[in-house]
Amino acid sequence: METDWSAGQVIQAIDGAGLTDDTLVIFTADNGHSHYTGWQQLVAAGHKPSGPYRGHKGDIWEGGHRVPLVVRWPGHVETGTSSSQMVCLTDLFATCAEIVGVEPPADGAEDSLSFLPALLGKPNTEGRTALVSHSNFGEFAYRDGSWKLVWRLSERNLEQSRGKPTVPELYNLDTDVAEQTDLSGKRPDIMERMTEGLRTLIDRGTSRDGQQAANDTIVRFGTTQGQRWTPALPDPK
Repeated sequence: METDWSAGQVIQAIDGAGLTDDTLVIFTADNGHSHYTGWQQLVAAGHKPSGPYRGHKGDIWEGGHRVPLVVRWPGHVETGTSSSQMVCLTDLFATCAEIVGVEPPADGAEDSLSFLPALLGKPNTEGRTALVSHSNFGEFAYRDGSWKLVWRLSERNLEQSRGKPTVPELYNLDTDVAEQTDLSGKRPDIMERMTEGLRTLIDRGTSRDGQQAANDTIVRFGTTQGQRWTPALPDPK
């Protein structure tokens, strides 16, 4: 209720100032619902904090990472429409750059892909198709279209899992958005392709084609890290 009210105050101020047609409004969030804010009481009251998704803030599951992204831009974004375009919040950078007619730096660290065509209802042939997620516990997940490959902890908690191999699980989010059916044993071809896809992004340091960036530490997804903070890589310069 408070979120609805505060967002409404912003919209009302824009409209009251006569700036409606000249203002792009984006409403989104940076993570799913927190598990420590009365989760069980909400469930008992009939509210589903993560909707149909598994998990919550901090998890590697969709409930920790899928968030609303609502856009109002009169004359550009058609009212009442939706898009299945995959978007990462880092993509806001390239999208806003394209809106104002500025090219993102080719050699910068901005891992950002514009979704402006999707906003305008046009085909987004260069939009994002792959996405890397990371949990509070060091788990990785890799999206490739409707497929999601998760490397989860091998034990019940982080401390018991440190230094041990992660457990890969594969889900098709088009048919199983709740991530209930692990298909890793049935689709080894998808597993192999996606594992190689994540390795490629790690080596390149970015998901932008044609860009070469660098990670600030060694990135491992097949093993749970043995320490909380991994050492930084030496400066190549």
